[in-house]
Amino acid sequence: MDTLTLYVDELQGCQALVHVMKSAVFTVLLWRGHFPITPHVPTLSPRPVNLEQPSQSLLQRLFKPVMLKLPLHSIVAFLVGILLAEDYNLFPSFLLFGIAWVLLGTMEYQNSHPSPWRKKRTYLEHLQVLVFNRQFKDTIDPYENNDEIEKYMEEEARRKLEHEEEAAKEALKAQRDAKEQKAEEKVAIVSAKQRFGISLNIMQPILSPVQQNLGRVIVYLRIAKSFVTWEQSRASFWLVNTCVLAGILLVGIPWDFLIHWAFRIAVWIFLGPWMKLVDILFVKGRTREELREAEKERLRVRYQQLVEARRSRQIKREDA
Repeated sequence: MDTLTLYVDELQGCQALVHVMKSAVFTVLLWRGHFPITPHVPTLSPRPVNLEQPSQSLLQRLFKPVMLKLPLHSIVAFLVGILLAEDYNLFPSFLLFGIAWVLLGTMEYQNSHPSPWRKKRTYLEHLQVLVFNRQFKDTIDPYENNDEIEKYMEEEARRKLEHEEEAAKEALKAQRDAKEQKAEEKVAIVSAKQRFGISLNIMQPILSPVQQNLGRVIVYLRIAKSFVTWEQSRASFWLVNTCVLAGILLVGIPWDFLIHWAFRIAVWIFLGPWMKLVDILFVKGRTREELREAEKERLRVRYQQLVEARRSRQIKREDA
């Protein structure tokens, strides 16, 4: 029961990723700027000569730098949508490109934190190591970006508080109810042990398969999270490269022709009157007794697997 509760808590912890993905969707759809650029635009009144910088050129006096944030992801999404609308054969390639794009976007989000301790290895750093055999630079100054970190943390806390206040109340209420129910269950189990000297775990046959399946889901989620958040930056780097290369290889494939002929072949194979022969020879040819015995054998194998899994867990607990 404790393990199942930990699994559920870990799943609830993934809600932060949902908040990040929601913010990313709004950034793309609403054309919010995120990529900083500093173009030089002409000024109506030339700036006076700076005595501290006597080498200031005429162009520097006539043009002034302007800090802008370019909606790069929105531009890319718009161009990809136009290309897909004109040629849907590009969909498999762009699907792989989209995976690489999402990974690069999450890398950008992870590295937007001003703290150098929170930054991940970037794609360009891994590419430089691969191509030029360069080493990573890990020099961090004391109290580096301390003011920016405090401002960022305050802003991040404010945003999370606005978006998750109601969810936190509901989660707190559910957690309180779960603790009360868990305490009642413990009291009932302890009283049963004291009265009868036995352990009454009547929910184990029901919750054990749920716990095993949920454990597998948690493992897959941990792997996916390590890729998306660039915790395993080397694996994320190679996944980006694989998606890009596979997308390039799939660009010239005529998918409409292949899907059309695959559907045509499937119709002529599986929907024709000759399927009656399949019914006579392979389906109805088996008696009900044979089908019933096959089902019993499947259930028996499943039961043996559950017994062996329970026995192995018990052995591990005794060895511990």
